Amino acid sequence: MIRKALKTMSLCLVLVLCFSITTFAYDDSGVVSENIQISDQKITSVEGDANGGVTTRAPAPPVTNVGITNAFIQNGNVYVEVTVIGYGDQYAYYDSSRVTSYTTVYLGSYEVYGFVYTYNCGPATVGSHSFSFRTTSFNSPWNTMTASATLTIS
Repeated sequence: MIRKALKTMSLCLVLVLCFSITTFAYDDSGVVSENIQISDQKITSVEGDANGGVTTRAPAPPVTNVGITNAFIQNGNVYVEVTVIGYGDQYAYYDSSRVTSYTTVYLGSYEVYGFVYTYNCGPATVGSHSFSFRTTSFNSPWNTMTASATLTIS
């Protein structure tokens, strides 16, 4: 009797383990390129995508949209805002160096469906600089979306 219970419990644990393994897939269909011009320490233009078509499909929706929505200079530092619809991990790079989120704003009232991340990229220096962002959904379909921008400071 005890052996049968242990076998049943072992089988249940194996099934739970099998269904808890996470697999990540890469989908480059969400690639967004933007050009941002900064002159006289101010942003003169931002070109790129908008954040339309937002739908909530689950308590933790997958990433469905990502875009660089703003860039500015404050207190001598460059800041870049990235809007993400859905939940996922974030990786941001400024001139090939990883930067971490400075502030996070939640989108939604009762249910959060997205985020606006503001990254502090460091001191503003004259020249062209690259900013890239990548996120992969925490849940199905585990898609990866990216956005990139070139910032020119003069």
